[in-house]
Amino acid sequence: MNVRFCIKAIISFAVIASLLLSSINLVYGAVVLDSYTAATAYGFIISKVHWGTSSAQAQSWNQHLYDKAKVTSIKVKAYKHGSPTGTLRCRIASHTGTWGSTGKPDVDLEESTNSYNIASLSTLSNRPTTITFTFAGDAEILKDTAYTFYVYCSNGVLDGSNYVVIQGYLGHDGNRAQPTATEGIWGSSAQNDLYFQVYGEEIPSGEWHDITSWNFNLTTRAWLTASTWNFNLSARQWLDVALWTFNLTIMQWQNIATWGMNLTTMAWHTIATWTFNLITKAWNNITQWTFQVISKTWHNIINWNFDLISLGWHAIAHLVFQISTTNIPILFIGLLFFCALIFTALLLAKRKND
Repeated sequence: MNVRFCIKAIISFAVIASLLLSSINLVYGAVVLDSYTAATAYGFIISKVHWGTSSAQAQSWNQHLYDKAKVTSIKVKAYKHGSPTGTLRCRIASHTGTWGSTGKPDVDLEESTNSYNIASLSTLSNRPTTITFTFAGDAEILKDTAYTFYVYCSNGVLDGSNYVVIQGYLGHDGNRAQPTATEGIWGSSAQNDLYFQVYGEEIPSGEWHDITSWNFNLTTRAWLTASTWNFNLSARQWLDVALWTFNLTIMQWQNIATWGMNLTTMAWHTIATWTFNLITKAWNNITQWTFQVISKTWHNIINWNFDLISLGWHAIAHLVFQISTTNIPILFIGLLFFCALIFTALLLAKRKND
């Protein structure tokens, strides 16, 4: 058998398999929520560190893909003039003003987790640096709602001869904005836009959120804030009673010492390690158990882990990468096809050598 041919076949198979897996990975990767990349003919200056004219550059944007999304990164193009120093950062903010004409930042929602060293910027306007600001995804971005982001210098030395240029042009349906000389006041420009790409991901219904201050209303099957609403076990209704509240974080009733009402026996019991199972209508020990909201069943949390991608539980001892079920047949058929080609080629080579 031709050994060299076999090696080439194996390498080809590995490359093809890698490409297939890479394409699968794109399904779960961040997507472009909004962008403007038509041209970079204009340049917008950042020449101050603290508030003032040309101390930041902002752009309005929105997303039409998901009911709720989170931003993972924002990209802009920039270069430097002279020898400015310091670091650039980016913030996501809410939007005020009229979309596309007087839009400007309002309330800051989230700041980038990284910064960019100004000294590393290109000095050529025709070969600008692409800056990627990353975000933790803390801000909840709603569908068809206007937002803004702005790039600013958090520290360093900039002036009229040493400054940063954020590139852009015109054509996005939003608009650019920049600070005025009056602190806290933004000015808008309906005539141009920044070059930008906002990447993000959907916030699925199975993603966990902070429920410290939330209660579930068993009557209406809806969530209520626990600050003033509590469930009266006697009347079977929600009342404004300060001493009654159910804490879903620790799965027990609060503000009633260490006693809880057992809805099964209709008697009071200590609730230090007990919680009520709405499925079986019985109390369970919560030391090793947790409620899986997707399958509506209880699971032992010692050996299980919740996978936010597949929205399913997995044994920690056997963690696997979850592939969308819609892509499994494509991947499987593709791999079988290329395996068959390689096997046939090897068989023909062996017969030829024999």
